[in-house]
Amino acid sequence: MLPPITLPEHQHHEQTLTQLFASNGVVVGVRANDASVLRRLRECLPPDVTHVASEGAVSWFSLLRVPRDSRGRVRFELRAGGRLLHRGYRLSPLVPELDSAIRLEVGLRAADRLFVHAGVVGWRGNAIVLPGASGTGKTSLVSALLRAGATYYSDEYALLDETGAVYPYARPLSVRQGSVRRLLRRPEADLGAQVGVAPLPVKFIVHTTHHAGGRWEPRLLPPGRSALAMFSHTLAARERSSFALSVLSRAAHGAISWEGERGDAAATAAALLDYTDALNSSTPSVPSLRSLT
Repeated sequence: MLPPITLPEHQHHEQTLTQLFASNGVVVGVRANDASVLRRLRECLPPDVTHVASEGAVSWFSLLRVPRDSRGRVRFELRAGGRLLHRGYRLSPLVPELDSAIRLEVGLRAADRLFVHAGVVGWRGNAIVLPGASGTGKTSLVSALLRAGATYYSDEYALLDETGAVYPYARPLSVRQGSVRRLLRRPEADLGAQVGVAPLPVKFIVHTTHHAGGRWEPRLLPPGRSALAMFSHTLAARERSSFALSVLSRAAHGAISWEGERGDAAATAAALLDYTDALNSSTPSVPSLRSLT
Protein backbone atom coordinates (compact mmCIF):
# COMPACT_ATOMS: atom_id res chain seq x y z
CA MET A 1 0.00 0.00 0.00
CA LEU A 2 1.05 3.61 -0.38
CA PRO A 3 3.11 5.03 2.49
CA PRO A 4 1.90 8.24 4.14
CA ILE A 5 2.53 11.31 1.98
CA THR A 6 4.98 13.62 3.69
CA LEU A 7 5.34 17.24 2.61
CA PRO A 8 7.74 20.00 3.63
CA GLU A 9 6.32 22.39 6.17
CA HIS A 10 6.60 25.30 3.76
CA GLN A 11 5.79 24.22 0.19
CA HIS A 12 6.85 26.54 -2.61
CA HIS A 13 4.51 26.51 -5.58
CA GLU A 14 7.44 26.44 -8.03
CA GLN A 15 8.59 23.07 -6.72
CA THR A 16 6.88 20.11 -8.37
CA LEU A 17 6.26 17.03 -6.23
CA THR A 18 5.44 13.63 -7.68
CA GLN A 19 3.68 10.49 -6.49
CA LEU A 20 4.05 7.20 -8.38
CA PHE A 21 1.86 4.15 -7.88
CA ALA A 22 0.80 0.95 -9.62
CA SER A 23 -2.64 -0.59 -9.97
CA ASN A 24 -3.41 -3.80 -11.85
CA GLY A 25 -0.02 -3.65 -13.57
CA VAL A 26 -0.44 -0.05 -14.73
CA VAL A 27 2.03 2.54 -13.40
CA VAL A 28 0.67 6.06 -13.02
CA GLY A 29 2.40 9.26 -11.91
CA VAL A 30 0.82 12.41 -10.51
CA ARG A 31 2.63 15.76 -10.45
CA ALA A 32 1.56 18.64 -8.21
CA ASN A 33 3.02 21.92 -7.05
CA ASP A 34 0.56 22.59 -4.25
CA ALA A 35 0.66 20.74 -0.94
CA SER A 36 -3.13 20.48 -0.73
CA VAL A 37 -3.23 18.49 -3.98
CA LEU A 38 -1.07 15.66 -2.68
CA ARG A 39 -2.91 15.63 0.62
CA ARG A 40 -6.09 14.84 -1.31
CA LEU A 41 -4.43 12.39 -3.70
CA ARG A 42 -5.68 9.36 -1.76
CA GLU A 43 -9.22 10.25 -2.82
CA CYS A 44 -8.16 9.57 -6.43
CA LEU A 45 -6.39 6.24 -6.05
CA PRO A 46 -7.81 2.88 -7.12
CA PRO A 47 -8.15 0.24 -4.38
CA ASP A 48 -5.07 -1.74 -3.33
CA VAL A 49 -2.50 0.43 -5.09
CA THR A 50 1.19 -0.16 -4.46
CA HIS A 51 3.91 2.44 -4.15
CA VAL A 52 6.46 2.73 -6.97
CA ALA A 53 9.79 4.35 -6.17
CA SER A 54 11.33 4.64 -9.65
CA GLU A 55 10.51 6.77 -12.68
CA GLY A 56 9.15 5.43 -15.95
CA ALA A 57 5.42 5.81 -15.36
CA VAL A 58 3.19 4.68 -18.18
CA SER A 59 0.82 7.61 -17.68
CA TRP A 60 1.43 11.03 -16.16
CA PHE A 61 -1.20 13.35 -14.75
CA SER A 62 -0.61 16.88 -13.48
CA LEU A 63 -2.82 18.90 -11.16
CA LEU A 64 -0.98 22.21 -10.88
CA ARG A 65 -1.53 25.61 -9.40
CA VAL A 66 -0.79 27.96 -12.30
CA PRO A 67 -0.07 31.72 -12.43
CA ARG A 68 -2.91 33.97 -11.37
CA ASP A 69 -5.17 35.39 -14.03
CA SER A 70 -5.39 39.08 -14.96
CA ARG A 71 -7.70 39.70 -11.97
CA GLY A 72 -5.27 38.08 -9.53
CA ARG A 73 -7.32 34.91 -9.00
CA VAL A 74 -5.62 31.56 -8.27
CA ARG A 75 -6.15 28.90 -10.94
CA PHE A 76 -5.66 25.12 -11.16
CA GLU A 77 -5.14 22.97 -14.25
CA LEU A 78 -5.55 19.23 -14.69
CA ARG A 79 -3.57 17.65 -17.51
CA ALA A 80 -3.04 14.15 -18.87
CA GLY A 81 0.47 14.25 -20.26
CA GLY A 82 0.48 17.62 -21.99
CA ARG A 83 -3.24 17.62 -22.80
CA LEU A 84 -5.42 20.00 -20.82
CA LEU A 85 -8.42 18.19 -19.31
CA HIS A 86 -9.90 20.82 -17.00
CA ARG A 87 -9.15 24.28 -15.62
CA GLY A 88 -10.78 26.03 -12.68
CA TYR A 89 -10.45 28.48 -9.83
CA ARG A 90 -11.17 25.90 -7.13
CA LEU A 91 -9.30 22.71 -6.39
CA SER A 92 -12.25 20.68 -5.07
CA PRO A 93 -14.09 20.18 -8.41
CA LEU A 94 -10.88 19.02 -10.11
CA VAL A 95 -10.14 16.23 -7.59
CA PRO A 96 -13.06 14.04 -8.78
CA GLU A 97 -11.99 14.72 -12.38
CA LEU A 98 -8.48 13.44 -11.56
CA ASP A 99 -10.07 10.44 -9.84
CA SER A 100 -12.11 9.63 -12.95
CA ALA A 101 -9.15 10.11 -15.30
CA ILE A 102 -6.90 7.78 -13.27
CA ARG A 103 -9.56 5.06 -13.05
CA LEU A 104 -10.20 5.25 -16.78
CA GLU A 105 -6.49 5.07 -17.58
CA VAL A 106 -5.96 2.00 -15.40
CA GLY A 107 -9.05 0.34 -16.82
CA LEU A 108 -7.93 0.91 -20.40
CA ARG A 109 -4.32 -0.19 -19.92
CA ALA A 110 -4.59 -3.16 -17.52
CA ALA A 111 -3.19 -6.03 -19.60
CA ASP A 112 -4.62 -9.02 -17.73
CA ARG A 113 -7.86 -7.59 -16.34
CA LEU A 114 -11.10 -6.53 -17.97
CA PHE A 115 -12.98 -3.65 -16.35
CA VAL A 116 -16.77 -3.84 -16.67
CA HIS A 117 -19.07 -1.17 -15.21
CA ALA A 118 -20.88 -3.25 -12.61
CA GLY A 119 -21.63 -3.78 -8.96
CA VAL A 120 -20.33 -7.03 -7.49
CA VAL A 121 -21.09 -8.90 -4.28
CA GLY A 122 -20.06 -12.29 -2.99
CA TRP A 123 -22.59 -14.84 -1.74
CA ARG A 124 -21.89 -18.38 -0.54
CA GLY A 125 -18.52 -18.48 -2.31
CA ASN A 126 -19.81 -17.16 -5.65
CA ALA A 127 -20.10 -13.73 -7.23
CA ILE A 128 -23.27 -11.90 -8.21
CA VAL A 129 -22.48 -9.33 -10.92
CA LEU A 130 -24.80 -6.38 -11.61
CA PRO A 131 -23.72 -4.73 -14.90
CA GLY A 132 -25.00 -1.27 -15.70
CA ALA A 133 -24.22 2.37 -16.32
CA SER A 134 -24.27 5.05 -13.65
CA GLY A 135 -27.77 6.08 -12.61
CA THR A 136 -29.37 2.65 -13.12
CA GLY A 137 -29.60 1.82 -9.41
CA LYS A 138 -26.47 -0.32 -8.96
CA THR A 139 -25.44 1.36 -5.72
CA SER A 140 -28.82 1.00 -4.03
CA LEU A 141 -29.01 -2.70 -4.97
CA VAL A 142 -25.43 -3.37 -3.90
CA SER A 143 -26.14 -1.63 -0.58
CA ALA A 144 -29.30 -3.69 -0.06
CA LEU A 145 -27.41 -6.92 -0.79
CA LEU A 146 -24.71 -5.95 1.70
CA ARG A 147 -27.32 -5.22 4.38
CA ALA A 148 -28.75 -8.67 3.67
CA GLY A 149 -25.36 -10.27 4.40
CA ALA A 150 -23.52 -10.32 1.07
CA THR A 151 -19.79 -9.57 0.84
CA TYR A 152 -18.70 -6.30 -0.77
CA TYR A 153 -16.60 -6.58 -3.92
CA SER A 154 -17.34 -3.47 -5.97
CA ASP A 155 -19.82 -0.72 -6.69
CA GLU A 156 -18.05 0.47 -9.82
CA TYR A 157 -16.19 -2.17 -11.83
CA ALA A 158 -16.21 -5.93 -12.11
CA LEU A 159 -12.54 -6.84 -12.58
CA LEU A 160 -12.44 -10.06 -14.60
CA ASP A 161 -9.40 -12.16 -15.47
CA GLU A 162 -8.99 -14.34 -18.55
CA THR A 163 -10.84 -17.24 -16.88
CA GLY A 164 -13.86 -15.07 -16.09
CA ALA A 165 -13.21 -14.90 -12.33
CA VAL A 166 -13.96 -11.57 -10.62
CA TYR A 167 -11.61 -9.69 -8.27
CA PRO A 168 -12.31 -7.15 -5.49
CA TYR A 169 -12.43 -3.45 -6.40
CA ALA A 170 -13.82 -2.14 -3.13
CA ARG A 171 -13.97 1.62 -3.36
CA PRO A 172 -16.03 3.65 -0.87
CA LEU A 173 -19.76 3.44 -1.53
CA SER A 174 -21.59 6.65 -2.42
CA VAL A 175 -25.14 6.16 -1.15
CA ARG A 176 -28.10 8.53 -1.19
CA GLN A 177 -29.77 9.20 2.14
CA GLY A 178 -32.79 11.38 1.43
CA SER A 179 -31.57 14.27 -0.72
CA VAL A 180 -27.95 13.93 0.42
CA ARG A 181 -25.21 11.64 -0.85
CA ARG A 182 -22.96 10.08 1.76
CA LEU A 183 -19.60 8.42 1.12
CA LEU A 184 -19.25 5.15 3.04
CA ARG A 185 -15.50 4.64 3.28
CA ARG A 186 -15.86 1.53 5.44
CA PRO A 187 -18.83 -0.58 4.29
CA GLU A 188 -17.94 -3.19 6.90
CA ALA A 189 -18.64 -0.63 9.63
CA ASP A 190 -21.45 1.36 8.00
CA LEU A 191 -23.43 -1.57 6.58
CA GLY A 192 -22.15 -4.47 8.64
CA ALA A 193 -20.68 -6.05 5.50
CA GLN A 194 -17.52 -8.04 4.96
CA VAL A 195 -15.15 -6.90 2.20
CA GLY A 196 -13.93 -9.50 -0.29
CA VAL A 197 -10.22 -10.26 -0.56
CA ALA A 198 -10.01 -13.18 -3.02
CA PRO A 199 -11.32 -13.78 -6.57
CA LEU A 200 -14.65 -15.56 -7.00
CA PRO A 201 -16.29 -17.46 -9.85
CA VAL A 202 -19.19 -15.57 -11.42
CA LYS A 203 -22.35 -17.58 -10.72
CA PHE A 204 -25.10 -15.01 -11.32
CA ILE A 205 -25.32 -12.00 -13.68
CA VAL A 206 -28.27 -9.68 -13.14
CA HIS A 207 -29.04 -7.05 -15.80
CA THR A 208 -31.52 -4.73 -14.13
CA THR A 209 -32.46 -1.07 -13.84
CA HIS A 210 -34.53 0.66 -11.21
CA HIS A 211 -37.99 2.03 -12.03
CA ALA A 212 -40.07 3.64 -9.30
CA GLY A 213 -43.00 1.40 -8.50
CA GLY A 214 -41.59 -1.34 -10.70
CA ARG A 215 -41.76 -5.05 -9.94
CA TRP A 216 -38.84 -7.41 -10.30
CA GLU A 217 -40.01 -10.11 -12.72
CA PRO A 218 -36.77 -11.11 -14.47
CA ARG A 219 -36.35 -13.30 -17.49
CA LEU A 220 -33.55 -15.78 -18.08
CA LEU A 221 -30.99 -14.42 -20.53
CA PRO A 222 -28.92 -16.71 -22.79
CA PRO A 223 -25.14 -16.57 -22.15
CA GLY A 224 -24.37 -15.01 -25.53
CA ARG A 225 -26.82 -12.14 -25.02
CA SER A 226 -25.59 -11.65 -21.46
CA ALA A 227 -21.98 -11.38 -22.68
CA LEU A 228 -22.96 -8.86 -25.36
CA ALA A 229 -24.92 -6.81 -22.82
CA MET A 230 -21.83 -6.67 -20.58
CA PHE A 231 -19.67 -5.78 -23.59
CA SER A 232 -21.55 -2.48 -23.89
CA HIS A 233 -20.42 -1.62 -20.33
CA THR A 234 -16.79 -2.64 -20.78
CA LEU A 235 -13.76 -0.35 -20.79
CA ALA A 236 -11.33 -1.07 -23.64
CA ALA A 237 -14.10 -2.91 -25.49
CA ARG A 238 -13.03 -1.37 -28.79
CA GLU A 239 -9.31 -1.36 -28.04
CA ARG A 240 -9.21 -5.03 -26.99
CA SER A 241 -12.43 -6.45 -28.37
CA SER A 242 -11.17 -10.03 -28.83
CA PHE A 243 -9.90 -10.24 -25.24
CA ALA A 244 -13.07 -8.63 -23.92
CA LEU A 245 -15.42 -10.98 -25.78
CA SER A 246 -13.39 -14.03 -24.72
CA VAL A 247 -13.46 -13.04 -21.03
CA LEU A 248 -17.13 -12.07 -21.04
CA SER A 249 -18.10 -15.26 -22.84
CA ARG A 250 -16.29 -17.37 -20.22
CA ALA A 251 -17.98 -15.48 -17.40
CA ALA A 252 -21.45 -15.65 -18.95
CA HIS A 253 -21.28 -19.32 -19.94
CA GLY A 254 -20.36 -20.27 -16.38
CA ALA A 255 -23.21 -18.24 -14.88
CA ILE A 256 -26.98 -17.88 -14.81
CA SER A 257 -28.10 -14.53 -16.26
CA TRP A 258 -31.32 -12.61 -15.74
CA GLU A 259 -32.70 -9.35 -17.09
CA GLY A 260 -35.60 -7.13 -16.13
CA GLU A 261 -36.53 -3.91 -14.36
CA ARG A 262 -36.91 -3.78 -10.60
CA GLY A 263 -38.54 -1.66 -7.94
CA ASP A 264 -37.56 -1.64 -4.26
CA ALA A 265 -33.91 -2.56 -3.72
CA ALA A 266 -34.41 -4.39 -0.41
CA ALA A 267 -37.19 -6.59 -1.79
CA THR A 268 -35.17 -7.36 -4.92
CA ALA A 269 -32.07 -8.21 -2.88
CA ALA A 270 -34.02 -10.57 -0.63
CA ALA A 271 -35.64 -12.31 -3.61
CA LEU A 272 -32.35 -12.61 -5.45
CA LEU A 273 -30.50 -14.14 -2.48
CA ASP A 274 -33.39 -16.53 -1.76
CA TYR A 275 -33.32 -17.73 -5.33
CA THR A 276 -29.56 -18.16 -5.47
CA ASP A 277 -29.77 -20.19 -2.25
CA ALA A 278 -32.45 -22.39 -3.83
CA LEU A 279 -30.28 -22.96 -6.91
CA ASN A 280 -27.25 -23.78 -4.76
CA SER A 281 -29.16 -26.24 -2.58
CA SER A 282 -29.72 -29.87 -3.34
CA THR A 283 -33.47 -29.33 -3.35
CA PRO A 284 -34.77 -30.76 -6.64
CA SER A 285 -37.67 -28.33 -6.82
CA VAL A 286 -36.55 -24.72 -7.35
CA PRO A 287 -39.15 -21.98 -6.82
CA SER A 288 -39.92 -19.72 -9.72
CA LEU A 289 -38.43 -16.28 -9.87
CA ARG A 290 -41.84 -14.62 -9.86
CA SER A 291 -42.87 -16.40 -6.66
CA LEU A 292 -40.00 -14.69 -4.87
CA THR A 293 -40.60 -11.11 -6.04
